[in-house]
Amino acid sequence: MSDENVLSRWSRRKTASKPVPEGPTADAVPSPEGAQSPAPAAEAAAVPTEPLPPVESLTHESDFVPYMQAEVAPGLKRQAFKKLIEDPRYNIMDGLDVYIDDYSKPD
Repeated sequence: MSDENVLSRWSRRKTASKPVPEGPTADAVPSPEGAQSPAPAAEAAAVPTEPLPPVESLTHESDFVPYMQAEVAPGLKRQAFKKLIEDPRYNIMDGLDVYIDDYSKPD
């Protein structure tokens, strides 16, 4: 038997079996300072071109889809969602809330 244990032999063989990339990758090449990488076409098409209306002006009939896009800041998404669920139509109790009462009080 050799002096090498199973884990070190496995690690050595796993490292040796990885393919080596030919040439530098995009991550390895430093970009010049001040230059930005071009945005992918999918992201450029999804960016809203018109500004979103203020959250305070939203009603139940408003379109909330633009606020739920990936490009919108999480805080603004949260504010729009809170505005949507403030509507009393979403505060209806259902029949599954059987344990909502305070059973620690005597009858």
